[in-house]
Amino acid sequence: MSSQIHIHSLSVLEFDAVLEMLADRTTSILGREIALALKPGMDPTLIHERLSTVSEIRKILGSSHSIPIRGIKDIRTSLERARVTGSAIDPERLLDLGSTIQTSRLMHRFGRKLHTDLPSARIESLVAGMGEFEPIELEITRSIDEGGAVKDQASKALARIRREQHAVRDRTRDHLNRLMQSEMGQKALQDQVVTMRDGRYVVPVRSDHKNQIKGVMHDQSASGATIFIEPLAVVEMNNELRGLEVEERREIDRVLSAITDLIRDQVEEISRSFALLGLIDFYYAAGQFSIDLQASQPRMNESGRIEIRNGRHPLLAFPPGHSGPVEQVVPLTIEIGGSSTTLVITGPNMGGKTVAIKTVGLLTLMAQAGLHIPADDPSDLAIFAEVFADIGDEQSIQANLSTFSAHLGHIVDILNAANDKTLVLLDELGSGTDPAAGAAMGMATLESLTGRGTVTIATTHFGTLKEFASRTEGVENGSMAFDVASLAPTYRFRQGIPGGSYAVEIGQRLGMPDDVLRRASEIIGQDERQLDDLIAELDRERQSHETTRLANELRQTELERLTKEYEAKVSDYRKKESDLLNEARGEADQLVREARATIERSVADIRSEKASRDSIKRANEAVVSQREELRKLIAEPSESNQGEPVRDVSPGDRVWVQSLKQEAIVVATPDSAGRIRVQAGNLELSVRRSELQKRDGSADIARETIEKQKRSTKPVGHIKVDSLPQETQQLDLRGFTALDAIEEVDKYLDQAMVDGLMSVRILHGKGSGVLRKEIKEFLRKHALVKSAQFAPQHEGGNGVTIVELTD
Repeated sequence: MSSQIHIHSLSVLEFDAVLEMLADRTTSILGREIALALKPGMDPTLIHERLSTVSEIRKILGSSHSIPIRGIKDIRTSLERARVTGSAIDPERLLDLGSTIQTSRLMHRFGRKLHTDLPSARIESLVAGMGEFEPIELEITRSIDEGGAVKDQASKALARIRREQHAVRDRTRDHLNRLMQSEMGQKALQDQVVTMRDGRYVVPVRSDHKNQIKGVMHDQSASGATIFIEPLAVVEMNNELRGLEVEERREIDRVLSAITDLIRDQVEEISRSFALLGLIDFYYAAGQFSIDLQASQPRMNESGRIEIRNGRHPLLAFPPGHSGPVEQVVPLTIEIGGSSTTLVITGPNMGGKTVAIKTVGLLTLMAQAGLHIPADDPSDLAIFAEVFADIGDEQSIQANLSTFSAHLGHIVDILNAANDKTLVLLDELGSGTDPAAGAAMGMATLESLTGRGTVTIATTHFGTLKEFASRTEGVENGSMAFDVASLAPTYRFRQGIPGGSYAVEIGQRLGMPDDVLRRASEIIGQDERQLDDLIAELDRERQSHETTRLANELRQTELERLTKEYEAKVSDYRKKESDLLNEARGEADQLVREARATIERSVADIRSEKASRDSIKRANEAVVSQREELRKLIAEPSESNQGEPVRDVSPGDRVWVQSLKQEAIVVATPDSAGRIRVQAGNLELSVRRSELQKRDGSADIARETIEKQKRSTKPVGHIKVDSLPQETQQLDLRGFTALDAIEEVDKYLDQAMVDGLMSVRILHGKGSGVLRKEIKEFLRKHALVKSAQFAPQHEGGNGVTIVELTD
């Protein structure tokens, strides 16, 4: 991204210091160079892409994934050498190249893993362009050790040469050792050691015995007392060693040239991968920088609107040399660029005015360079074609310029170039000269910039500029808050409120005489003094409101915490309650299934044996114990477990059935025996009135049930025992279809047999006679039916069938 930001602005806003902080987080020389060369851009698309890429890599850094970025070396010299035909790259540089292409391979595969685990389109696109050069990587690893020496296994010839070298050295040392142990060696040698001179094995001989050792002299000690002689017996062996060394160097050169040839074949692909590695290293540093600064991605616009929420100056939030962010930095929240394009900030000295405008300027430059800004999300920043900053005392002795002249020179440059795509930051506007003249120049400058639509932030001490801001369209006041009680700056920015001078208050606090303070107030003027008093009162109210707001926020935070804790506990309780109830119902359903299976097997036995008296007796005996167990489960509860019995119930009422330990719905009013028909889940049965309790909810019942179940020796549940009341013994089929009626008759007869009844009545009505005919035909063939005939006329006639069961 090209930039036209004035170099003076980059300097005074300390953009270079931010780049140094960014560069310190890179892992490679190339990544560091990219970071230090970064400049703010103006292309909205490129700015958005860079910001979004930083967001992606920050997300990856915050995940469980480890980015395999370390291992990038500066291989540019090696790549240039590889481009030369016949050249060979040094072993140490080959190790660096091998480490770099290994990182390229790891990053390429990391991108494929990201696509599955943590999709990151921009990062994936970057690493997809990195190549895998595994044959070169393996060849370098096979041929060169970690110390940069070529391994024996680099080639068969090299392995042979080094074996021969080892054998010759052993022979040479053996001969020299025998010489040292001989009588002549004991006398002639200065020390019993073998050493080397000019790559040849020699022995140290005393100068007065030099004629006793025949050979070639290679060196002499500084004192002349020792002469280093190569004995004639080892000259040929040394010559052989030198020849093998020459052969070794040639073979090493051949090995390195072969590896370099492999690199040369893919040098352009490796160069592209290296460039992408440098870029991904830069983004890695930018992502880490974002995390360290607790930064966020700003929303960018081209309308000149700035809205920073809790922004921090990077050099204050994370000072160089610190291991972590500084917590006590007062954040800046500021807006400009909507209805007002000019902001005049006033307030006492050392109150943070300069830091405020430098924060706005520096965060703008960072965002346009594609870096996250240390501010809360969402924050909005504009893309400016130029940023001008006139900040600090820039007095120049060499140019014979005063502070005012230096500032004025910058303002001239600004007025010659500013437009509606420009950000202008002016510190202490109009200072350094006569206050009246300085204020006038400042006012005229602000009028000109406001008229052009230039986004301008200026700091000043002049009260006339506060008044100018309050009455001029497009210009707004702002100030740095001041603690009236302690007469100390708070460094908090206040939008829309001008700053007071607080000169009289500070003088009073420091003990200035009252008469002097009164006179100062008179000179200041009543209107100005009233304005200062009003601002002071607003400060006091603001501080009171701020205290109240913080207290409310703490209470709200605690309330939210307690609410979440309560909701979690309620949810956990309801889940446990539901699990326990489901478990109890499951056990009860299992009992029902087992009971029904027993009854059905018994009925099947009765049918299979054609309802002989013996088979019926055996079947009855088989189900007696099961039926008794079921009746125990629904028996009337003990006095200690009974609640107050219900007095009046109606169909639809919800009741608690003690014998079932379950909620049920009343389906019919009490019969003549006082039993009430209820529906419990899928089961329907008659129970005594004393077994029923009316309850509003089920949570307490569930808890009671659970505790009772823990003390019980047997599981309980809802059981359907369809025993037929002796006084009824009648099945009403009116309204049934023939098919449904026959099914009901079949079940009814089975139950009647199990209950030991001798006869039953089936009420089918007269109607068209179809139902009566189908039932009569079904009874004629039924194994349990002894006889079936219509009832006497006074008992229903042919609308009722009397059925006698087999003995």
